[in-house]
Amino acid sequence: MRALIPGKIKIVKDEDGNTYQEGVEAGTTSIALPDWYQDLLEMSKRCAKENKRCLLFFDEFDKLTPNMQVFVNGVVDSPRTIANLKIPDNVDIIFAGNTEEYSEASFNISGEVESRLTRVTVQPDYIDWLGWAN
Repeated sequence: MRALIPGKIKIVKDEDGNTYQEGVEAGTTSIALPDWYQDLLEMSKRCAKENKRCLLFFDEFDKLTPNMQVFVNGVVDSPRTIANLKIPDNVDIIFAGNTEEYSEASFNISGEVESRLTRVTVQPDYIDWLGWAN
């Protein structure tokens, strides 16, 4: 995220040794860590203390256009990244969405993207769903 922020330069280093600026001289551009990424890092640290893995869940993946779906390449490559932000090693990622037969608003997943994922198809059980909905 880029923003014009008044203030003084403060250099911050995360646990991986990456350096970021918090605040800058007036009228200049700064790069700040997005809130979701800071939350992800905190979640990862809590899980690591308990020797557990965490889960990052992306719902409605099928709504991304094929051009937007390519961000998956960074998520599954090494190092795993989202918008050049490193995903901690103890974080597993799930993308969820509908197929075109269940949603007119969905897009097909491109072959390049699909080849990098493991697809799990879930058949809905309407009786169970109605019980949950009630």
